[in-house]
Amino acid sequence: MRSLSPVSWAAIAFILLACGALAATLISPPPDPADHPLAPRFTGLHLAFEAAKLCGGLEMSPSVANKVGAAIDAEIGGAMGTATRLVLISDARATLAAAGCDSALARDALAQFDAELKPALE
Repeated sequence: MRSLSPVSWAAIAFILLACGALAATLISPPPDPADHPLAPRFTGLHLAFEAAKLCGGLEMSPSVANKVGAAIDAEIGGAMGTATRLVLISDARATLAAAGCDSALARDALAQFDAELKPALE
């Protein structure tokens, strides 16, 4: 039987290391969106936006969504991925739904909307 050349052994070792790295990447859990450094700011802005829609009577349209989205993106600077954003938006909606429109959370969020996001609509 023929033995493998040193180049073949090196290729096999590289393939095994690459497979191991791939397996470690696939097995490791994804990062928690709440751990992102901009998560509190992003969540607060979306909580304000959700409060304006649910409790403040803000009528949604593509134009409104685009203007508010652009204002939030300007604050975040595009530093957050789509999956992280979606999880944080869902968390903001759930938090507001649980607290209700009569809560201090909703009142504070509406005040934040008026101060920080409403100017983007004008």
